Amino acid sequence: MKKKNKILSATFAKRIVLMTVYIIGLAGTMWAQQTDTTEAVKRTQWGVKVAMNIASLHFDAPKGESVSSKSFVGGAAGLTFTYAFDSHWRIHSGVELSLKGFTADETGSSRTLTAKAAYVQVPVAGGYALEFGKWTFEPRMGAFFAYGVAGNYSMSGGGESKQTFGDKLLNPFDAGLTFGLHADNGKFAFGIGTEIGLAEANGKNFTVSGGTMHMHNTFLSMGYLF
Repeated sequence: MKKKNKILSATFAKRIVLMTVYIIGLAGTMWAQQTDTTEAVKRTQWGVKVAMNIASLHFDAPKGESVSSKSFVGGAAGLTFTYAFDSHWRIHSGVELSLKGFTADETGSSRTLTAKAAYVQVPVAGGYALEFGKWTFEPRMGAFFAYGVAGNYSMSGGGESKQTFGDKLLNPFDAGLTFGLHADNGKFAFGIGTEIGLAEANGKNFTVSGGTMHMHNTFLSMGYLF
């Protein structure tokens, strides 16, 4: 099992590295190909954002089908940064505090496990902007990197509350793919998208019959651009 986990970790790391290299390479290519018309474009833009998260754990059941935990509603808040290569191509990043989690029933019991997990998260995504009147619509795709800094979990029925990461229920490191659709009018921004974790989410003290688990999240965001 340890050998298998090492292979999965190596495969996961290769995927993230390749995705990051691809994004950086694409960004370099777009920068090299920009024209004089980009001088009229506002190159960099900072902003703030808040979001609602709908997170859950996904894992493989013994028969091979995909199984998900019950959804957990959390939130996120942070700073955003955008660099425009021209009037269409953009790259986005920032830093945010993102609260995720899950709720799952204990096998063979009526008890329910509820876990909360707060991550410091850095997304890196590329997008292609299309203007419609005063609004710009932009599909984005990229990667995210996150590290768990706080959280707790407990069982229903008066169970003792423990630390999500300190007591090794979940692995503090997470990274994966993110994609979504965003819109802004130069000041106000809105978005909907998903994050698919590729790292092994479960810690040493949390196992299921399906094996490796991954954190998935759907978000609805709004922000203000400076």
